[in-house]
Amino acid sequence: ILGVALKSFGVNGQRKILSVCERTYAEQAFKVMNTRLSNEARDIDRACARVKAVMTALVKKKIISL
Repeated sequence: ILGVALKSFGVNGQRKILSVCERTYAEQAFKVMNTRLSNEARDIDRACARVKAVMTALVKKKIISL
């Protein structure tokens, strides 16, 4: 999901986010970022919504702070 969501970011944003991820996870996300999807715009929107939902839940549980 992260790799698809990162397609909507600029290169600098992608680098920042991937640099804080575990290496194997970042490599998988990068591979997905470079893969063509059949309905890319829809998939990117869905992935972004899912990432936002997860981050919101983590903030509410006070696991992370933004």
